[in-house]
Amino acid sequence: MKRHSRPNATGNRRAASRANRARRTARWAHRGSEVLEAALVFPILIALAFGTIEFGYWFYLEHNLQAAAAAGARAGIPSGLGTDTRLDLATEEAERVMANSGFDNTADFDVDSEIKTINGTDYLEVQVSASWSKLGVKTVGFVRSDKIAGKATMRVEP
Repeated sequence: MKRHSRPNATGNRRAASRANRARRTARWAHRGSEVLEAALVFPILIALAFGTIEFGYWFYLEHNLQAAAAAGARAGIPSGLGTDTRLDLATEEAERVMANSGFDNTADFDVDSEIKTINGTDYLEVQVSASWSKLGVKTVGFVRSDKIAGKATMRVEP
């Protein structure tokens, strides 16, 4: 006695195998469109990733320049110092902070210190600036400005 398998939902095996082949073909066709979609989206995702890195490094540099300016101003405000000594201390401290941040070459950034008198009170202003083309990383080119600066002003103690 020959044993027959049960008929499936389509009624016979031949119809079932045709349906399975049709499903496999449909899956294969979808795979091609998925690869095409990935190829179209991938460059956009890469640009976003590198743009994020570029902006992150911009803010990192800006933070370091601001910290160096604040440290320089803080170093130059104690009482009992002469004007030249104040300016030298401010510049040296700003350069030290930049060196500790990994920017050892003083040719890559500028430190400008000056004493300003406003309403009879002396203020020490320190500005640390750099060029993005010297210190930055250009990946995608989202950052258009070339100048980055940090500035701090503190009252000189009498």
